[in-house]
Amino acid sequence: MSNRRTKLAAAALGALALACTLIGCNAGVNGPAANDAPVANARVNAEAQPETPAAVHPFAEWTAHSPLKASMRSMWIDCGLIIGNSYHPEIADLSILQDVAEDLARRAGRFASYWETIRDANRDSATAIREGDWSLAAEKNLEAHRACGACHYEYWPWQGRAFTPDTLKGWHDSQDVFGDEPWGEMAPTAPAPVRASMQKLAGLMLGAEAAIAERNEAESLRLTGGLHKPSETQLEIWRGIERRALSIARLAREGKPEEVGEQYRAIAQACNACHAETSDGRGLNPLPWPGK
Repeated sequence: MSNRRTKLAAAALGALALACTLIGCNAGVNGPAANDAPVANARVNAEAQPETPAAVHPFAEWTAHSPLKASMRSMWIDCGLIIGNSYHPEIADLSILQDVAEDLARRAGRFASYWETIRDANRDSATAIREGDWSLAAEKNLEAHRACGACHYEYWPWQGRAFTPDTLKGWHDSQDVFGDEPWGEMAPTAPAPVRASMQKLAGLMLGAEAAIAERNEAESLRLTGGLHKPSETQLEIWRGIERRALSIARLAREGKPEEVGEQYRAIAQACNACHAETSDGRGLNPLPWPGK
């Protein structure tokens, strides 16, 4: 990284030197003669130079990067490209249409897979509770909990797990993860409604774990029942987007871009409805289908 920064700095200085040279040439041709107050001109040019920007921590981007936000932004762009390569069939690029629709389907399917695991494992836990198989109930509850953790590892920024830029710098500099590198506090960055929803789900899951350990059937079923609805809702949203996106990819392969609008509007409606409940104003709804 230091070599890269050095090269960038050298390039910046080279560009600055070239700019100064060009300014000097232009002044000689179009400006005052060389003997007209060169010292004053030098002082003005020096004062006009911007301040040197503060150094950026080499690991700041690492800890702040949000895979969830990056995936959401990619899906937003996918939606725009779907419109751009189907609304006017006579000029649509069907290869691009197929590619971006399949990308949207993959991303939606990835979210759906986590929710499907959570829903199914939680449902199996409830079934085991009714059958009196408390060992299996605990195992399935743990499976649901681990699916949540797997999703967090894939989509949370590292600062959400108490990493700081200096934590990673400490690892890098010492070539050791058991040093005295500093750690921060967990810093969740999701919108407040999403954080509240995650906290509620965690409470239901941990509560079910405790109730299962106590073999409290009524409480265990109440808590697993509370977890079923939100997981089922999220699964339906993401599977629906996935199916619609795959339909658009199929229409691209079949050369039918004029039929994309119905599928796209359904995707946008699902996204908009979810954002209305989960966003705090930061998210972007998919671009509207033209004229609708």
